[in-house]
Amino acid sequence: MKKISIKNKNSRNFKVVKKNAKSSVFTHIFSIPKYKRELYLSFHPKDKNIEDKEIKTWTLSSTFTNIQINDLGLLVRDIILLLVEAQSVWTLNILPRVFEYLAESFNRYVIETNQNIYGTKKVNLPKPELYVLYTGKKQIKEKIICLNKEFFHNEAPIDIKINVITLKNASKIVKEYIKFSKELDKNNEKYGFTKKSINETIKYCIEHNILREYLTENKKEVYNIMTSVYDQKTATYMYGREQYAEGKSEGISEGIMNILVRQFRDKKISIEDAANYLNVTKSEFIKLVNTKS
Repeated sequence: MKKISIKNKNSRNFKVVKKNAKSSVFTHIFSIPKYKRELYLSFHPKDKNIEDKEIKTWTLSSTFTNIQINDLGLLVRDIILLLVEAQSVWTLNILPRVFEYLAESFNRYVIETNQNIYGTKKVNLPKPELYVLYTGKKQIKEKIICLNKEFFHNEAPIDIKINVITLKNASKIVKEYIKFSKELDKNNEKYGFTKKSINETIKYCIEHNILREYLTENKKEVYNIMTSVYDQKTATYMYGREQYAEGKSEGISEGIMNILVRQFRDKKISIEDAANYLNVTKSEFIKLVNTKS
């Protein structure tokens, strides 16, 4: 097993890569007008006359907490509504989730354009285009996934279709974002969820013309949005738990496992807490402890 060094000798608190670092970069880069335009053009390459001001951000957020709900929504000339989700773990549950995002986006559009959905006059709605950008390792053959087919065996009166974008069929800035995500995953595996992983990812991408302009102009901000500050104990438990929960017990570092086992044997942590941190049962944790005997 490779060791993951997450300790900062100069401070009790230290920065580590956020679990949602890739989606944080995704959200940030496409909040910038020129990159929103590039994203739109990757799906509509012939519409070269589109101006930045014609592309509005239409991402949903909670009314009470102002927390972003979906990854990205774009309204183009009040004609096209693009909902784009970035996924590193493949799941067909993206279909009902996007269905919900679409319904809420339409509701917001009707309200903000002062239309009456309860009236007799037909309301105007922008044409929806739905995309999921998959950045993980699994080979995805489908180019389009359908709610009706996957969940209702084509027997339901409703449907949505999502275009699946992978490295193979991506273009322009979308391809670069996926490459960036894969490079980050590779470095996380190599260096752990550490500052070095981020720095190596940014360095490699700039050198290989992957989001070069964006990363060069926003290097400090990108680094900050990709990290979170944790104390040593929290980070140790957090990464052990994430590794095991993702079915990668072999990826848990020796250092992390040794700390958990030592604290359990010294009665500094209960078996319930140790198992909970790793997202395993108590019996599964005992088996892990026995392997350290």
